[in-house]
Amino acid sequence: MPQIVSLSDRAIVKHVDFLKECGFSSKQVKKMVVGCPQLLALNTDIIKLSYDYFKTTMGRPLDDLIMFPAFFTYGLESTIKPRHKMVAKKGVKCSLAWLLNCSDEKFEERTNYDSMDMEEMEMESSFDFNTLMEPRNDESSNYEDDSDDEYL
Repeated sequence: MPQIVSLSDRAIVKHVDFLKECGFSSKQVKKMVVGCPQLLALNTDIIKLSYDYFKTTMGRPLDDLIMFPAFFTYGLESTIKPRHKMVAKKGVKCSLAWLLNCSDEKFEERTNYDSMDMEEMEMESSFDFNTLMEPRNDESSNYEDDSDDEYL
């Protein structure tokens, strides 16, 4: 993500501090940023909402976010909540990558009891940057406002 070099120190520190407040160590934050550099450019209010949902409703360990930091790049209302509700309703335990790193059509296939492949659920953990290029239904942007007004 070449745009990362244009981020201000203040913006980067703000994101890193938030992640540390969530309980991540500096080493874990580093691993997350290397795995998903977009994390430093996302809107922190959106990150907070997604993190709160992750901890309170999903009740998953922080290690899941370390393994799949791209979680924060997905729309909370359009993708995370509906998919989490679906797997929770069916009692399916899966990785965040299995849950999120696919198109809506692929997710439908995955959660169809007739074709649910538990081996695929375990194996598929790598992040696919192509999923970030798919259109989102969220009305708000997940990225920080690049306006210089706050720096004046």
